Amino acid sequence: MLNDLLKDLLIVSGLAFLLGIATSSFINLGLVFALFILFLGVIITAYTLIFVESESRNIFKIVALALIFFSLGLARYDLKERYNPDPKLISAINSKTEIIGVVVEEPKYKNTYREYIIKTEAGDKILVRAEVYPEYRYGDRIKFRGKLEKPKNFEDERGKTFDYSSFLAKEDIYFILSFAKGEFIENDQGSKLKSTLLTFKSQLKESYEARVGEPASSLLGGILLGFDEIGKEWEEIFRQIGIIHIIVLSGYNITIIADSIYWLLSRIKYLSKKWILSTELIGIILFVIMVGGTPSIIRAALMALLVLLARYTGRTFLAGRALLAAASFMVLWNPKVLVFDTGFQLSFLATAGLIWVTPLLKNKLNWITEKFALRNIVTDTISTQILVLPLLLYKTGLFSVVSIPANILVLPAVPFAMFFGFLTGIMGLISSIAAVPFAFISQILLDYILKISELSASLPLSSVSVAEFPLIFTLFIYLAYCLFYLKIRTK
Repeated sequence: MLNDLLKDLLIVSGLAFLLGIATSSFINLGLVFALFILFLGVIITAYTLIFVESESRNIFKIVALALIFFSLGLARYDLKERYNPDPKLISAINSKTEIIGVVVEEPKYKNTYREYIIKTEAGDKILVRAEVYPEYRYGDRIKFRGKLEKPKNFEDERGKTFDYSSFLAKEDIYFILSFAKGEFIENDQGSKLKSTLLTFKSQLKESYEARVGEPASSLLGGILLGFDEIGKEWEEIFRQIGIIHIIVLSGYNITIIADSIYWLLSRIKYLSKKWILSTELIGIILFVIMVGGTPSIIRAALMALLVLLARYTGRTFLAGRALLAAASFMVLWNPKVLVFDTGFQLSFLATAGLIWVTPLLKNKLNWITEKFALRNIVTDTISTQILVLPLLLYKTGLFSVVSIPANILVLPAVPFAMFFGFLTGIMGLISSIAAVPFAFISQILLDYILKISELSASLPLSSVSVAEFPLIFTLFIYLAYCLFYLKIRTK
């Protein structure tokens, strides 16, 4: 086993690096301690090369490598924490102040206010909660006046403390400007490419909203463009029956799109797998560009591409190593996503399920028809549910009894709803009459998803609430998963 680990140094270094980041997320040991661990790893390496015989070096090499990359994880997190805000902001906390900044992300509508993320000339990012009107856009330079505060943690519905300050800090946001009023200064201060993409996204949204009724229109915005406007009531229904992932653009969601492209193209005779794979890749890239290319979308697309790698090479070990490498690079770029970004955690686990669990289940479920990619949908659903369930229990305390049947009934309609919804928006920009048939089909598909969701949630005991699911239980379950998989792999 040691020889196997030694042959794949990526596993040792990747896991050690992630462990270092995770450790610092809870206990920041500082740069001095990280340098001490690094020095210890170097000493063990030198000792191994000089004094240990070659046939006995494996364990020493593994320990040394793990210590070095563990120390790099500690150091990377410490560097991320070294943030020195503008002294003017510090002195203005808990008081009314004026701040000038450029809107650097797509604004979000929150029913009674709008959220903007602005960047000041000093480089500080601030979350602004301003009036609904007037509405500002990405790239606008605005003078906001409001109450400046530090983010505060709060208790959720279960009485569990949500670390809101760390949640915002992962995006380098350390201040909130509340009850703000804005004054426009100038526009076109952002990236031209990003501005163009977001403008197209906004036009597409306006086009399908004019032709698809609510709440179907808001659902389409969630599954197609990642808008968070479905409303608390429907969001709770989706969470209750375990299909909340369909309104959050994730690697799992994009994989469904890839599955649909594969199913359509596989009907064409004499089309090789290489051409089908190339088309899927192009489809995913175009989708990412269309929805704005945000970091979370790029992450989701990368996870989906890793699943395609596993399916088309048939080598899950290769895709697994690629997943670990991708996760390590994402955490290297932003170390706070590992512990404080639930979306990153769910994407990683769902992708791991698609890579490792799906191949095991597919052979057991060969009695399910492959028509309409149904077998893929069923196996993908079960695989991802197995991997994400412990984390969801820890995070939400909600266990959905109807999750699997609800997913099986809903997911086949999702890619078609996205496809016809996209055509509705595009054709609506060209001709209102041409968009009518596509809007009609979209409305039917979206209403079907909503109706199935509503009926599933109304069933007795559709979900079970778990008052407290400790972190230690969650970690123990994932350890058991790993040991079980290693046992199967050995066989």
